Amino acid sequence: MKPYSDVNQARAAKSEGRGESVFRSSLLAPRMPAAATQIAFLNHFLLKRGIDAVSCKITGITLNGSSAGSYSFQIDSPIVYAIWLEEIFPQRSDISQFLIEFYSQKDLAVPYPAVMINHWGEDFMNCVHAFNRILNDVFEDDAVNKVAVAEASIDVVCSKPYSTFFNATSGPVAPGGTLELSCVDDGVHLKKFVELSQVRLSSNIGFIADIFPQASLSPRTTLKVRQPTQSLFYGRMLAGVRNQETGAFSANHSYYDNSCVLEYFENDTSRRCYPYFKQVSNGVIVYPIMSPGDYDLRVHLLDGSRTYVSDSYRVSSPDGQPAILSVDQIVADAGLSDCTAFQIEAKASNRGRIPTRVMHQLVYGDIRGRSRLQSSIAVGLLNAAVFIPENRPGICWGQLTCHPDYQSWLGLCFGTMDGQSADVAMEIYSTDGLVRQWTERLEPGRALIIANDGLGLPHQASGVVWFMARSPRADLSAQSIHIHRKTGNASGEHSF
Repeated sequence: MKPYSDVNQARAAKSEGRGESVFRSSLLAPRMPAAATQIAFLNHFLLKRGIDAVSCKITGITLNGSSAGSYSFQIDSPIVYAIWLEEIFPQRSDISQFLIEFYSQKDLAVPYPAVMINHWGEDFMNCVHAFNRILNDVFEDDAVNKVAVAEASIDVVCSKPYSTFFNATSGPVAPGGTLELSCVDDGVHLKKFVELSQVRLSSNIGFIADIFPQASLSPRTTLKVRQPTQSLFYGRMLAGVRNQETGAFSANHSYYDNSCVLEYFENDTSRRCYPYFKQVSNGVIVYPIMSPGDYDLRVHLLDGSRTYVSDSYRVSSPDGQPAILSVDQIVADAGLSDCTAFQIEAKASNRGRIPTRVMHQLVYGDIRGRSRLQSSIAVGLLNAAVFIPENRPGICWGQLTCHPDYQSWLGLCFGTMDGQSADVAMEIYSTDGLVRQWTERLEPGRALIIANDGLGLPHQASGVVWFMARSPRADLSAQSIHIHRKTGNASGEHSF
C-alpha cells in the first residue's frame, strides 16, 4: 500500500515513559480499510518556534480499546519526520487506531500538532491534518465542550460505486447515546438516529446511503451529524467519499455547524484568495451552516491587468441550499486566460453583518472527470476586523506529495487581492533536511504555482516533502493537491 519503507522508522525506540515533559499535544489517527497509515510532519517546533527538545510517543490502540504498546523518539532535527504506523506494530493486526502525543518542557503554543495523517492505497493517497485530540484535563474539557454543535461541511455523493461516509471516533471514555443525522435538500428535512456501541478509543465507519434512502440525497444535500459529548475528548469527523468497488477514498475533517450561533462582525463583507490550478478542476461549495442570514457570493479573478467579478450567488442560512460554484465555468464564460488565483467574497444582504465564520469547501479534482474522489478542503473567509499586528511577517508550511504515481501542485497566495506585492522565501524539506530554497515575488490576486515535477527533486522514500514559506505580508497561505496519474483520485490540504 505505501510507496516505500521510510528511513525515519529506525528512529522509533521502545518508550520508557513520558519523562519530565510538561506540555502535551495529541491526535488520534484511525486505520482505514485498504490503506497503510502514515503520519508526517516538518519539525516546525524547531524551525518556527526554536524548541529543540520535543518527544513523540505513538501508542497502538486495539479493537477493544486497549494499548498494544508504545514507542517514542526524539524530534531534534530540521527535517521531515514520516512514520509508517503499522510498521511499529508488525505483529498486531487488531489495531484500530493510533494515539500520537508530543511532549516538551517548553510551551508548544497550540493544542493541535501540525501533523498530516496520510492513508496510502493502491491508487489513492488521502491526506488530512490532525482533527481530533484527547484533552489534557477537566478544565480544558469545561472550556472546549461547553457548547455542543453538529458536524457539517460533508460533501454528499451517492452515485454508484461512490458513497459518502463518516468516521465516528471515541475518546478515552466510551461514548453513550446516539448519533443524530439530519439532511436538508430543497426544503425537505430528514432526520435519523443511530445508536452508538463503541468502546473507548475506537472508530466506526458509517455510510450515508445505508442510513437515508438514496433517493433523498443529492450533491445539494446539507448533511449534519451531531455527536454525543465525550468527556476529555474533542473531535471532528473524518468524512468524505469512498469508491465501494476499489476501497479508494478522499476525505477531510468536518467543520461544526454555526447556523444556531449568532456571531457577527461589525461589517458586512469577508473575502479570501485561493490558487487557481489550470491543470485540475477548481470549485467551491458554500453550505448554509454560517450564522443565520442571507449572503451574496461573488468570485473575483485577476486576468492580466483586468479584474473580473462574477454574478452573485445567494446562500440563505440555515434553510437554503448550498452554493456550488464552478470556478472553471466562470473563467470560461468570461473568456479569461491568465488567471492563477481567485477570490471568494461573501456580503451580508440588506446591509447586515457578516458571520465571524464563513466556512466552505475548496474543491480541486481531476480535470478529465475520471474520478469522483476530489480534494475537498474545509477553509474559511478572512475579515478586515480581525486584528493583525503591524509588520508581523507571514509564515506557512505544509506537505506536498512527491511520488511517481501522483501529479501534485502547491499554490501560495496572499489573503486578499488588496495591498502590495512582496517576496516569498521558499524552503523545501525532505527526511534528509533542507533540499532547496529560493525567493520569488508574489503579486496580490495572483498565486505562486509550483508543480512537484518542476522542483527537480527525486521521488521520496516517504512519498512526501514539506515546504515552509515566509513573506513580509502576514496573510500568506497555501493549498496543496495531488492526483493519481492513472485513476484521477485526488486529495489535498491547506497549509498550517
